[in-house]
Amino acid sequence: MISEAGDTHKESFKLGADAKLAGQLLFKGSYQAIWNGPGPSAQVQIVQKGNVVATVPARVATLLDKSPKSSVDTSPGPSATVLAIQFKGKTYALSFDSGSTTSITQASAKTP
Repeated sequence: MISEAGDTHKESFKLGADAKLAGQLLFKGSYQAIWNGPGPSAQVQIVQKGNVVATVPARVATLLDKSPKSSVDTSPGPSATVLAIQFKGKTYALSFDSGSTTSITQASAKTP
């Protein structure tokens, strides 16, 4: 178990190139992924410069060892899609279904 159910996770990641996440184009740059609870399923808010740019379903996967570095796995090709994110020093990663339906917002939103 990663944490207690009420815990909020806030992890930073960088995109080295533009990529789509569940249909939303994320531009090269720094972001934060924020979600509550240990998983295995989570609604993840993707935040850039204090604004929620997407809310996407994800699977929280447990890793055998701590990740040596933060990394973003994308599909190959000109229309890169974010598939997974690992966070430096953490034993969990986020996995995204490229075909999932998402809620995309341009401003901060409160979760129900």
